[in-house]
Amino acid sequence: MIQRNFIPDPNHTILLDKFDKLETLDEKLQLIYEWVKTGHINLAQFKRLTRDIVQADITYRLAVAVGDLPDD
Repeated sequence: MIQRNFIPDPNHTILLDKFDKLETLDEKLQLIYEWVKTGHINLAQFKRLTRDIVQADITYRLAVAVGDLPDD
């Protein structure tokens, strides 16, 4: 989950709620790309969000692989 204070505009809370409902890494990255295209976030925010999402996905997969988390 990304930090709620990352995007300062309160209208973007709706975007984050939509983001939280997505399950796959591909869906999340596609939505972030759409945010850039529509001007909701800038390129620096895109880079930071992309990095954070990929790191979270890798961390989760490693935790499942070593048995720290159950595989859903």
